[in-house]
Amino acid sequence: MDPKIFIISLFSLSLIATTAAIAGHHYHGYGGMTSGWQMDQLDANQDNQLTFDEYSSRHQEQLRKGFDMIDADKDGIISTDEWNAFREVHGVKSGS
Repeated sequence: MDPKIFIISLFSLSLIATTAAIAGHHYHGYGGMTSGWQMDQLDANQDNQLTFDEYSSRHQEQLRKGFDMIDADKDGIISTDEWNAFREVHGVKSGS
């Protein structure tokens, strides 16, 4: 598997989840947003400002959760079989 495709796919999964949460907030007034998205919970040093590192830590957590979800045997590595199982669950045929 091409590592670039893997990274792009994992990033896309995170981006879709983030976008869906934000869209839920904008379109439904509150839906989809959890208390973890409050600025004071993202603002690690509580200075009422978000640095890129503070902001991106939430996305790193989401990427880790996505990775861990695909890594079925929890060995810290996504095998071809695990990747193909993930793709199939999401309607992408292994030969595509």
